[in-house]
Amino acid sequence: MTAGKPPKSGSIAGMLLISAVLLGLAVGFAVGSIVGSMAIFVTVGGFIGLIVGFWVVYSRFKDI
Repeated sequence: MTAGKPPKSGSIAGMLLISAVLLGLAVGFAVGSIVGSMAIFVTVGGFIGLIVGFWVVYSRFKDI
């Protein structure tokens, strides 16, 4: 491991993916609470979080 690069492990990839999904769900919950249609926004937020999570994991670990 070099000093300039962060460690690359499966647990970090999993935490990045889960945190992106949870953030998407939280944003969907907040917007759904304001608008009044919580189920739709939580579902959409979860899917967007999943897509963003995969993109973040791919961009961080693509050179492995």
